[in-house]
Amino acid sequence: MADWVQPGVIGAIALVAGFFGHRMLWRRLPRLATAPTPSLGSDVLAGAITGAAAVALAPLGTNPAGAVAYGFFAIAGVQLSLIDARLKLLPNVLVLPTAGISLALLAATAAAEDAWPSFGRAVAGGAALFVAYLVLALVSPSGIGMGDVKLSVVAGVFLAYQGWMPLVVGAAAGFVIGALVGLALLAARKANRHTTVPFGPSMLGGAVLVLALIPAGLFAL
Repeated sequence: MADWVQPGVIGAIALVAGFFGHRMLWRRLPRLATAPTPSLGSDVLAGAITGAAAVALAPLGTNPAGAVAYGFFAIAGVQLSLIDARLKLLPNVLVLPTAGISLALLAATAAAEDAWPSFGRAVAGGAALFVAYLVLALVSPSGIGMGDVKLSVVAGVFLAYQGWMPLVVGAAAGFVIGALVGLALLAARKANRHTTVPFGPSMLGGAVLVLALIPAGLFAL
């Protein structure tokens, strides 16, 4: 099988899932259905971003269970990022099941790879990032919300499954991206120093960026 076939198939599936997932969530989920319905272009954009994220993470899925796990992370991560970016909201009805499914899929991946130490590290890393975000939320509730705290478990388990270094760098990358987004909004006069900028997209974007660079041999520890 050519090297591009698996990422291509995963990307195509994720693109379709992202498109229809976006349509379904915004039209069916009560907390979102009250907001203005996104356009068809928004659905297409959601699918394209999801497909690109899935392709970037595809090399980490070295077995079917891993492919499903990282594909799920791409699909769920993009949907949650778009919701947070638009509504400044991370609904428990989506975040909590995403965390549970993520752990289950990584457990299946660990079983397929006989990599239970990696799964144990994922659980510990997700818990550590949760505690770190909880402290930040208590210290600065205007900057980090409880939705971000819960979402950190999802980013944490996927990063820590790959190692402690990816967890540290991925967490830091989220804050760097968040700072850059804030500066860009200030420069464009679309925000001021008191504007609340959703952090979920930056957190997940940092995680995806670091995970995508791992196959290149970076963040090996």
